Amino acid sequence: MVKSVKIKEEYLAVVAVVILLVFGLIAGFSSDRVTSMAVKNTCHNGLNGAWNFCTSTCPCEANRGDCDGNDQCKIGLKCVDNFGPEVGLNSWVDVCVDYPIYLKWKEIQDKNREIIIMG
Repeated sequence: MVKSVKIKEEYLAVVAVVILLVFGLIAGFSSDRVTSMAVKNTCHNGLNGAWNFCTSTCPCEANRGDCDGNDQCKIGLKCVDNFGPEVGLNSWVDVCVDYPIYLKWKEIQDKNREIIIMG
């Protein structure tokens, strides 16, 4: 009897996540953003991408935001301005990014600027 109830609860949780994922994808959200909406985090307020999601007392993991400085990201991550679209969030969202990924992204951005300037 106890096993039956536990299986039903796990099944309902999986069904809820699948429903959120399907409706989120239909609405145009990335799968990463939708799954982050479905997972309850103990110290973050709101959803991934909300203006107060990352704080110095509750720093964000990689590809999460909105951060306002490196102190709002886990150690080894950098808060990158307007990186949101790269991880499926709004364009104004600053995101905690793994430093090597940030360096590669910055290199690509700099090359794109050179191409535009040289035109």
